[in-house]
This record gives sequence, C-alpha cells and structure tokens, in this order.
Amino acid sequence: ETKKRKAITPIGPLLFPTVERLVQAAPDASTALLAPYGVKTYRRGFEAAVRASGLSHKRPTPHSLRHSRATHLLQGGVSLYDVAKLLGDTVATVERVYGHHSTTYLASAIEKADDALRGR
Repeated sequence: ETKKRKAITPIGPLLFPTVERLVQAAPDASTALLAPYGVKTYRRGFEAAVRASGLSHKRPTPHSLRHSRATHLLQGGVSLYDVAKLLGDTVATVERVYGHHSTTYLASAIEKADDALRGR
C-alpha cells in the first residue's frame, strides 16, 4: 500500500456481470474479487489467479497488464487522451511512455521518413 492516488478504472460491459456476481457473493465487497482464491490481499489474490490460469511460468504482474492494456489501446487507434483517462494518468505521461505505440505517432514517423526520401 502506498499514498499514491488510486485511479478509478471503469469496467467494460463484457466484464461487469462477472464483477457484479463476485461482489454480491462476497461477504466483504472490498475482497470480492479475491474471495474465490481465499485471500484478502490484492497481491496474493492476483498471484493465485495467475496460478489458476496456468500462466505462472510467464510471471505476469498487474503492472504488465497495465502496460499491455495501454499498448493495445494505442495500437487500436484509441486517442492518447482516452488512454490517459482509462489508466488514470496524464496525457503527457501516456505520450512519453506509450506514445510510440500510437497509430498517429507511427503514421507521422512514416510521413517524415517519406519526406526525407523525397528530399534526396
């Protein structure tokens, strides 16, 4: 636990029914997503979920999932602003860390390369 601000992350319509079911079934809503794994801390719950999924040899972390989400959204053409809002980050941070994955960034890079070739 840190003093760092925790972003509110929206849950999409495909995942919402599962989250809602887990919250209703858990005696304590704060541990609803971890209860199926018999733990009360986020880290242990995540690790148990990874083991249950069979991915333990790849050692994914919540942070690697965050990076994957940002990368895939930008590669899919989602704006820097929207990705920043979904991650709870600033646009400047998303641009600095993930901007090179943005389709608009790549289009700009290709355009600059083409201009450089034309100038020869």
